[in-house]
Amino acid sequence: MDYRGNVRRNENPREKANLMSLITFLYTRRLFFRGFIQDLEEDDIYEVIKTCKSKNCGDSILEPEAISKLVGYFKPGQTHLTTHDAIVWTGVMIGLKLLHCLYFQNYLIYINQLAIQIRTAYCSLIYRKSLKLSPAALEKVSSGNIVTVITKDVLQLETSIWLFNDLWIAFIQTIVLCYLIYNRIGMPSLVGIMFLIGAIPIQVFIGNRIKNLRMKMNKRTDERLQVTQEMLSTIKIIKMYTWETFFAGKIDVARRKELKILMKNYLLKIVLIISSLFVANIGFYALIMMYIWMNTNISAEDIFYIMRVYSMLKYAVALNVSVGSTKMAELVASFNRIDAIIKQEELPVELEIHEEKPEIDLTNVSLRLGGKQILRRVNIKAVTGLTVITGQLGSGKSSLIKIILKDYLIDEGKLNIKGTRSYASQDPWLFPSSIKQNILFGQKYDYRRYQTVVEVCALKYDFSILKNGDETIVTDRGLNLSRGQQARINLARAIYKESDIYLIDDALSALDIRVQTQIFRDCIKGFLKDKLVILVTHNKKHIQSADELVVLENGTVKFNGDQQDLSEDLIRVLEHEDPNMELENADDNSLNDEKTRLLDDLIGVEKKQVYFESKKAGGVDFGVYKKYMKYGGGVFFLIFIFTMFIASTLSESSSTKMLSNWVNQKTVISAIEDEGDYTISNLSTQGSIILDGSNNITQTTDLLKKTWVDSKKLENEAAGTLNMYSILMVATMLLELLKFYLVMKFAANASIRIHNDMMQNLVNSVMGFFDNCFIGNILNRFSQDLSVIDEHLALALSSLFGISFALFGTIGLIASVNWKFIYPSIALLAVLVVLRMIYIPTSRSLKRLEAATRSPLVGHLNSSIEGLTTIRAFRAQNILRDEFDRHQDLYTSAHYTSMCSRTAFSFYMDFSACLYISFIISRFLLFEIDTAAGDVGLTITQAGSLSMVVQMAMMVWSEVENLMTSVERVLEYTNLNPEEKTGLEISEWPHKGEINYVNVNLSYEENDEKVLKNINFTVKSKQKIGIIGRTGAGKSSIISTLFRLYNFDGQIYIDDVETKTLSLTFLRRHISIIPQDPITFSGTVRQNIDPLDEFTDDDIWKTIQKLNLNNIIPNLEMRLEDTNLSSGEKQLICLARAIIHKNKIVVLDEATANMDPETEFLIQKTIVENFSACTVFIIAHRLQSILDCHKVMVLERGEIVEYEDPLILMNDKDSMFSQMLRNAGIEH
Repeated sequence: MDYRGNVRRNENPREKANLMSLITFLYTRRLFFRGFIQDLEEDDIYEVIKTCKSKNCGDSILEPEAISKLVGYFKPGQTHLTTHDAIVWTGVMIGLKLLHCLYFQNYLIYINQLAIQIRTAYCSLIYRKSLKLSPAALEKVSSGNIVTVITKDVLQLETSIWLFNDLWIAFIQTIVLCYLIYNRIGMPSLVGIMFLIGAIPIQVFIGNRIKNLRMKMNKRTDERLQVTQEMLSTIKIIKMYTWETFFAGKIDVARRKELKILMKNYLLKIVLIISSLFVANIGFYALIMMYIWMNTNISAEDIFYIMRVYSMLKYAVALNVSVGSTKMAELVASFNRIDAIIKQEELPVELEIHEEKPEIDLTNVSLRLGGKQILRRVNIKAVTGLTVITGQLGSGKSSLIKIILKDYLIDEGKLNIKGTRSYASQDPWLFPSSIKQNILFGQKYDYRRYQTVVEVCALKYDFSILKNGDETIVTDRGLNLSRGQQARINLARAIYKESDIYLIDDALSALDIRVQTQIFRDCIKGFLKDKLVILVTHNKKHIQSADELVVLENGTVKFNGDQQDLSEDLIRVLEHEDPNMELENADDNSLNDEKTRLLDDLIGVEKKQVYFESKKAGGVDFGVYKKYMKYGGGVFFLIFIFTMFIASTLSESSSTKMLSNWVNQKTVISAIEDEGDYTISNLSTQGSIILDGSNNITQTTDLLKKTWVDSKKLENEAAGTLNMYSILMVATMLLELLKFYLVMKFAANASIRIHNDMMQNLVNSVMGFFDNCFIGNILNRFSQDLSVIDEHLALALSSLFGISFALFGTIGLIASVNWKFIYPSIALLAVLVVLRMIYIPTSRSLKRLEAATRSPLVGHLNSSIEGLTTIRAFRAQNILRDEFDRHQDLYTSAHYTSMCSRTAFSFYMDFSACLYISFIISRFLLFEIDTAAGDVGLTITQAGSLSMVVQMAMMVWSEVENLMTSVERVLEYTNLNPEEKTGLEISEWPHKGEINYVNVNLSYEENDEKVLKNINFTVKSKQKIGIIGRTGAGKSSIISTLFRLYNFDGQIYIDDVETKTLSLTFLRRHISIIPQDPITFSGTVRQNIDPLDEFTDDDIWKTIQKLNLNNIIPNLEMRLEDTNLSSGEKQLICLARAIIHKNKIVVLDEATANMDPETEFLIQKTIVENFSACTVFIIAHRLQSILDCHKVMVLERGEIVEYEDPLILMNDKDSMFSQMLRNAGIEH
């Protein structure tokens, strides 16, 4: 939860803009000015408009008629249209363009605003639903699935909302346009119409296939993101295990499956688009042929009228249906995935009521999870006082707590809870924000209570050594804090909330004896003395202090009553735990205890935001385009693609010119046959075009010989022109298909290679990168940014290439009528380029802000899912929901502002295009009165096309640059600072396990304070070394240098070989670590123990039997995500990894801190049996566990203050170690 809360922003200028400002987008001028002179920042984003708060085509049919009338005016010998009529129709055409300019962009604003509202509503709905999902539902719906739905599927809704409006408009347009064609030419129109309508079933079929592929692809995306999230959450342990290659390979397999479906999706989209264009063009061709066959007199105005109306009909039917089918198919797939989440089982919400006499009463309660019986007929009654729950590993203690929280739905029995509840989880859950906000967790700040809670939870010392105290920022899951700090903050949150019932699930096991004793005395037995407290623990002293004791065994209550009434058998079980095996240094067991101040320095005292991301400034560097081109296939492949686009454009332009020539030829033939008395002057103009296909070639003197021109010869020329038109149409279709395929192949190549490079660079990057990054920021790159590259950039590039070459083709066609028209065309292009220069800096900055403001959404969502039990226990759903809404409002505001700037850009381009068309038509009326009718029709239609093409070129060009910001962002991950992995690999090394540190110094950042200072010590073969020290002493840093997680000064020798000279993978593979926090991954038991396939099934099974895991693991192919393993059982899996590798050096991060006595005894016995011949480092939390070590290392502020035999230190009453023992109450 972001501690910043509500941030006041400037009101969106659209809210108070007047009518003129609204329709002309003048309210965006200040935004463009600011974006032009400097890069926009988050503070420049306006307040989201009220209607988008998370919480809360008939006139166009006159255009073909206007074109027809204007073309008819230029027909030789016509008398029915006067100059006045031509001017009127010119005014109609220009007026329609202006009206379209004014209404269409504003229509887009409102339709996009509606789309944003729908997207925002669905995101909020899904987030709210995720907070209610039952444990059974969470097994079906992974966090990766929810992230995909919010970042991809909901976005699909937003980008497809226009479909609902456009389809019914297209239906009306289709009826009107069909009538117009039929009314004009009669029966021939039915041929073209049937071609368009007959293709609809095929397009719908292809659309349905696309929908199915979309469902499959999104499932693969979920799998990829789930594995990526698992890897990022445990990257440090993965590096220590040298499992980077395994996880990168696992993600690569999911990615290849995803891209295989994506390529099929690409191909189907290509087939759909090309088939639509092919059917439309063939339909037009068939219509013209039928028209010619049934009519002897061909008029230019009819041809161009049909051409324009059929073009509109093609858009209404072919393109709307093809694009609509695709979008609708993807929309249905997205709706299905959203619906799958919405329909999942959710937990009922119950009101908590404060009770003076709180009570917990369970009667014959039974629970099954995943087909496994967890609890059987449990009967427990608890009242005010301390009730302790203890029991063996996997006996159901945590499940019982979750039943009391009503986080698990019971199968049988009755549950009666009276009073409000608070909860401290066994595994601390912290979210990215300040420590203070993690404690308050939305509760009203009470200074006195807050200070008391900080005191009784032993946090005062920690706040004093942190640069920013309780305002220190916590990273994902609190990984920049020590485990002890995490546990105490987690506990403080539970204690700060004023409740009747406090449920503490083994939250004290990670604390040292001094801190644990203080908290138990001051907090559990002091501050909470008048409350109902349920404490899960194995600590005998706590058990002895209980008012009520509950002992669980195999899911049943073995004992419930006063601990003094325990049977001798149960006493023996509980006494497996030595009373002296208390925690002295667990407060700093995390491998992150020295890096908290690193994050402090990175964020700074002001701490502007939690999810900070570096944001590029200025334009997208050419190097980004160059690298993307290289990923796509290189310069030669791109040249080949350009060649296909040029050939396609030439073919299409030539076919259009052939049609114009044919119209001119047929016009003259009709004139020869029916109007022999037309004037010589008109004829001379027409003849010059007929004979040579261009103006001013045949002299007027040649045309005076017209009387002997053979009409049959002209018919043959017209037939040849028509044949050439037919050939060019077929060639255009084939080239269109080829060029689309090549662009999609180019984009697919880039997607595959970019992801591979991203992942390889990510897993091999230095640990410092992960220390400084939030998981949400990284997942944003691998979800939304990669989705843009996969799906949107390919189509945008295809459009850019096609439109760019079509632009030059259209200019060429216009110039073929009159070369002087090049000047206004170039002027239009220049005006739009200037507009783009003004628009793109603002647009680019907003696009980057969009991407940056999306990271908090993803991070907040992930964090919420991880802490669902705690969130529900605190009834904090509304608090988290409001926080999600704030993140979403910030993103929506950036997104909406970007959309407004884009629409304003389109408006001014539209207006410029209107002026251009007005100039072209006016020139014909004033200066080109003798131009052939066919050429007038060609020029006017192409001028209209040119204005549209230039606008689209500018828009798509800008859109490509905006989309390239996603490429820019992901390419940042292809240039990460890698670990130096090359080096020696020595056979049979290490054979002894001797370790020697020589003048080792470590700083996490250059010029930062040293966390290890001049470390020198030697460890002999088979020795066991206990490492202890307070917060920030340097315990984790010692281990980090052993694994070379960070660069350090000095030398470390293992068996006389300097570790810096060794291959990094080789070094880490020969050192085993058993972390305190048990780490397991989705996959089989075999994959969790031996993911690199180094051992046989027999070897793995023997290891499992040593740890008595064969009772819960029936086979090695059992998937761990489908089981309900306890924390202790997961720890046994971690121990199995270390045992099977049989390395000479082992690091134990107190693997038994959360174990029941019997399991702990088993593990201690197994460690002695399997690691007796190993050199062992023990990060000590239980002082008793290091008393039999050969040496104890005491660290203080990064320096070794004591390093000696524990017996010698014990006998030295002035030694720090001896003082620790006395404080722990251990006799020596």
